[in-house]
Amino acid sequence: MPTHPKIITQFVQPITKSQKKGATPRAVELGKKKEAALKEMHKAVIIARFKKDHKELLKMKEKFENVIFCQLSDLQREMYKEVLSKYDFLLLSQARKPCDCGVNNFFFEQIDSFGDNKKRIKVREPGLT
Repeated sequence: MPTHPKIITQFVQPITKSQKKGATPRAVELGKKKEAALKEMHKAVIIARFKKDHKELLKMKEKFENVIFCQLSDLQREMYKEVLSKYDFLLLSQARKPCDCGVNNFFFEQIDSFGDNKKRIKVREPGLT
């Protein structure tokens, strides 16, 4: 595999030059060849997995959960109390509530109007894109 400076001069520069407006046909052809060569080199080091290639793996059985409740150890209990007392935890625990100032009321009104999860869609505030 070439070093970083060699990759820049041998591949990146010709590819970039071929994609610029007004590139000569020769530069475009060279850029395409360099791009193909670079993709071929990456095949040896990059693993790409696609759904179509792993259909059998995707036919997984239904998830099985076995929940076992147990008492916290003394250390776990102390750590849990410490986390609950942190201001950051308070902020996180209230993240799904409307803000007192009303800045996010629109969002919560929209979410509430959708009902269950099946009816919910991505919401944007009017005027924002």
